[in-house]
Amino acid sequence: MYHRIGGAAFDFANGHKAYYENGFKHRIDGPAIIRPNSYNEYFQYGKRHKIGGPAIEFIDDRKIYTDGMYLDKDNCWFLDGILYSKEEYFKTVNSY
Repeated sequence: MYHRIGGAAFDFANGHKAYYENGFKHRIDGPAIIRPNSYNEYFQYGKRHKIGGPAIEFIDDRKIYTDGMYLDKDNCWFLDGILYSKEEYFKTVNSY
């Protein structure tokens, strides 16, 4: 089970970092997956999640294929692992 408090559980030579807690991708104070020059992903308890912005921050106009779907900078708004359109996302966040 991957786990580290106070830093990345994985710190690769190419600059990629991955934060895990109790076996889940997890970080409260920033992205849990960091890929310099590519994109960063926010996770809490293993689910893509970010309040106040997209859970995937793209550095450029790329698309990624993950979890059976294509995602890009306009299609990456997640709360508790659920993908929302940008409009639905803000309606949901404002209802918290």
